Amino acid sequence: MADKLAKNRNYLYTLEFIHNNIYNSSYYLQYKNLAFEQPTRRSIKNICNAYNIAMWSSQHRIENTIPIATQINWNATWAYLNNNNKRSSLYTNFKLCQDKAFKIKIMLNILPTLSHLHLTYPATFSNINCISCNAHEGQWHWLTCPNTPNLSFMMNDTIQQFFNSSRLEVTNTKLQELHNKLFNHQCLALNNCNPNNTNVYTTLQRYVPQLLIQTIREYTDSNQTATNITIKFLIKLSHNIYNQI
Repeated sequence: MADKLAKNRNYLYTLEFIHNNIYNSSYYLQYKNLAFEQPTRRSIKNICNAYNIAMWSSQHRIENTIPIATQINWNATWAYLNNNNKRSSLYTNFKLCQDKAFKIKIMLNILPTLSHLHLTYPATFSNINCISCNAHEGQWHWLTCPNTPNLSFMMNDTIQQFFNSSRLEVTNTKLQELHNKLFNHQCLALNNCNPNNTNVYTTLQRYVPQLLIQTIREYTDSNQTATNITIKFLIKLSHNIYNQI
């Protein structure tokens, strides 16, 4: 077939596209007279990814996240959910599976709290007052209950432990400055609940905020390093919160 095409090239003004012609690589996809600029395989992959994202973002439980979607680093978020492994990584164990399930449940607001169980089984769980402090139990009461270990103290302790051992190439003064910035950061401070911006609750829901990466970037040599450190820090924080529960 290759010889035939080569010998007749002077008589063939155009080559017709034949879907099973493996010898003709000079073709491209079109949709409504618009040519795909990317390679065919990548275009189809992007279309499938866009469809999956559209289906995911149309869920009712995600609607509060859509307005702040541009403030979230999504690549870092997927890496965080996957314990900072590559997307193609198939390695797992019981601990990783349990950790990922915990992260997903928090992200989708389906932790087995009394408020969630009341919505699912109202006849069985009619009383949604906290069994520890008897206050009305909302979505995040398990983090703010006065009779549980103080989350603010645990977060500050995690910041100090992690960044003291992260071997950042900064002076002790700069390291203490970073501690103070993170402890009072809008994405980690418990007194910040602005729904129009990323806050401590969106961070605890496992959405990695761009602003947090930018703050750590001031003390690193590259944005990639800052992103990796942010992911590892949030994984450590997640483990501590899980152990506290």
